[in-house]
Amino acid sequence: YPFVWLDAIHYKVKENTLLQLFYAGMLKASEKWTHPVQDWNLTLSQLSIHFAGRIDEYVEL
Repeated sequence: YPFVWLDAIHYKVKENTLLQLFYAGMLKASEKWTHPVQDWNLTLSQLSIHFAGRIDEYVEL
């Protein structure tokens, strides 16, 4: 199949477009976030248990 490289480029373009759309959607959604997250301390402690050692370096519990 001689066009394997073309498919790889096409896939990369689609992947980048998807990431750009996701980023734009997150920006739009974050404009609506005016209230603090309910039970954030509980959520954060559960995440630190689930992802042991990975969150601790970024967030002080």
